[in-house]
Order: sequence, then C-alpha cells, then structure tokens
Amino acid sequence: MKLLAWVSLALGAISQASPIPDPLPHPASTGLALSPRQSVSRTVSISSNMLIHDSETFGDDEFTRSRTLGAVKLGTSEGLMKQVSYTETAGGEICVKVDLTLTLSPTNLSVDVAYFLTLYEGTSEACGDGADLDGTVESSGSVGPNTTRTIEATVNNVDEGGDWARLTLTVLNSS
Repeated sequence: MKLLAWVSLALGAISQASPIPDPLPHPASTGLALSPRQSVSRTVSISSNMLIHDSETFGDDEFTRSRTLGAVKLGTSEGLMKQVSYTETAGGEICVKVDLTLTLSPTNLSVDVAYFLTLYEGTSEACGDGADLDGTVESSGSVGPNTTRTIEATVNNVDEGGDWARLTLTVLNSS
C-alpha cells in the first residue's frame, strides 16, 4: 500500500512539473499556406559606352565605342548567375576587356553587377595572354527590380600613364 501511494504521489508530481505540451496546430488550420518554391525570372538589359583615351604625340587621342549587349535572362530555370565579356579597341595600341558577372538575388529580385576592367597598351590592339597589361579596376553595384542604374568606372594605365578608359554601363533589371 505504501508503494502504491508513493507511485501515485510521484506520478502526480511529474505531471505537475512537466505537463505534456499541446500539439502544434496544422498550418492549414492557421491560415498559413505552404507552397513549393516559387520560380523567379528577370531580364537584364545592358548598354555600354566607353571613352578610350590613347595618349599620342600626334593624331587623335580619344575614341568612343558604344554597344548594346543582348538581353540576359536570369532566374531559377535559366541560372542565377551569368557572365558577359567583350573588348573594345582604339588607336592601334589600346585594348580594354570588360568582364561582367550578373547575379540575381531570388529573395529581393535585385541583380548584382560585378565588373572587372583590364587595359592593355602596347604595339597592337591585343588583349589577354602575352599582351602588355597596364591597368585593372574592379567593383560592383546592385540594380533593384524594375529599375535602371548607371554604373561608371575608369581604368588607368598605371605603367606608362596617359592612357585610360571610362566605362558607362546602363543596366535595366526588368521582369
């Protein structure tokens, strides 16, 4: 009898000390809708204007190059990151390479535009391996959804001086 009273007393203390929590309500009963991951897609349109200054004793010093790059699709089915590269040349001696990395943030639909510019100046308009690399610059900017942003950067000839290229990108992030 003492044992039964003790067990009864112990069970009463346990039930008072640690009550069993009520089960969590099902999401449907709270009005919350659980949906599969939504697909996102954005179109990024870029126009480029580059002013190249080729410092010369004789002849023209400045050349302007403009281009519209094709629309780039970013999204859950197209890929959240794309790279775009192109070159501009001037004066028989200058080559500027532009490398862009476009990255879509699926949470806020902004697009990060990271850029890397390289300036080559030598005896030809060659870019890349074996060319005379004279300057680099890199940075990035963010373009919100349904917004146009202008991004500007200048790369200078840090080896011989005088030469430079100023890039102006106009970036539209649309649905």
